[in-house]
Amino acid sequence: MQLKKSGKTENGAVNKWQSLINSAAAELDFEGLNEGLKKLVLDSFSQESEALDLKAYLKALAAAKADSAANWNQLCKPLHSLGVLESSINQIYALQTARRGRSFDPRRAVSLQRGLVAVFAADNGVVAEGVSQVGAEVTATVLKNIAQKKASVAILAQDQGLDILAVNLGCRDLPSSKTVESDNLSTELLESIAQAERIIAADSNYLDFVLRPAGSRNLMREAALSKTELIAAIAFGYNLGIYAGQAGYDFVIGGEMGIGNTTSSTALAAAILAIAPAEIAGRGAGLSDAAYEQKVQVLQQALERCAGISEPLGLLAALGGFDIAALVGFYLAAFVCSLPVLLDGLITIVAATVASLIIPEVSTVLIPTHRPREKASLRLLAKLGLEAPLELDLALGEGAGALFYLPILRAANLIYRKLPSFAEGKVEQYKDFKDEEAK
Repeated sequence: MQLKKSGKTENGAVNKWQSLINSAAAELDFEGLNEGLKKLVLDSFSQESEALDLKAYLKALAAAKADSAANWNQLCKPLHSLGVLESSINQIYALQTARRGRSFDPRRAVSLQRGLVAVFAADNGVVAEGVSQVGAEVTATVLKNIAQKKASVAILAQDQGLDILAVNLGCRDLPSSKTVESDNLSTELLESIAQAERIIAADSNYLDFVLRPAGSRNLMREAALSKTELIAAIAFGYNLGIYAGQAGYDFVIGGEMGIGNTTSSTALAAAILAIAPAEIAGRGAGLSDAAYEQKVQVLQQALERCAGISEPLGLLAALGGFDIAALVGFYLAAFVCSLPVLLDGLITIVAATVASLIIPEVSTVLIPTHRPREKASLRLLAKLGLEAPLELDLALGEGAGALFYLPILRAANLIYRKLPSFAEGKVEQYKDFKDEEAK
């Protein structure tokens, strides 16, 4: 698959989003919106891939992964000795081979130099129920710190040579000159993605795409997002992801900031997994026993309010937030562009799960990096058929966790590229007993 190299968001593409948000405004049901979004994404995939249909593309991915795995087995080291790192490199190699229209070359390493970290931020109305140790004002403060490269994710991104963009989707304490209007979404998308490109080039790192100045509504009492707000947030994340693919980034990392978003993510996870929130609720950034019990009660009431909702978009509107919705769009675009995604913690994993419920093949671009402290994370990764490599007990958020895995991936890539073969190293080739060990 050879991607188009326009590097620009096109009028035709954003007009499809305008049509979808118009349908949302006309009160199309969530089943219809889900089908409309799925068609939009798959049509975009077909346009980007040109030569391959989805079935052929998946077959090409599998073949490239197998070729890469076979190459590892020719390198002068114990077989499978880099464990999950070999699998991650194989996955990235396959995606980049397909994306760039290459044939297999056993000496070509994957490219992990140019990455985009997009941090989506918004307030969450559920904070009013006492589910967080700090108030909503902290969302704005941390987002400003990210933009000024004074937060964990920004410090790590800068050190590792990555671009970072902090996006305000609706923070009460970050007033914006305007709010995005749903009936003008196509123009807003074109202008904002062009602005994002300029901001990244200027290393100024901050963008307003405000969908509701106060952030999401209180999910315990009402739907967190309206249908039009939901589609607009997904559309922005999606178009930023398409920009990343067309601009030549090697991989992307989705980050988030929003006090209370662990509650919204846990609510979504409980609904998706069909389990009681008490089984998976964590303590977020830190809660007393009393506050934790309050959080569990809030989650239970939110799920009771949403009983009967099953469509992915319906659940996302009822229980999600602007940050999660934008991440869903970001990951859908990564699939369209065959762009590897390094996942972080619970919020990003929930968004990836929702995206995969819409387009199951999204899982082909997802690379888990660590096992977050929040209990829902591992259950969702299992649902996705993924296993995270690092056990670090992280609960940092922002996308920062993924940046602890990147240097290790880069080290594995160096081995892949520079280690001699058994023949070159004059070592007798190891025999592979992996299949026998598995019996």
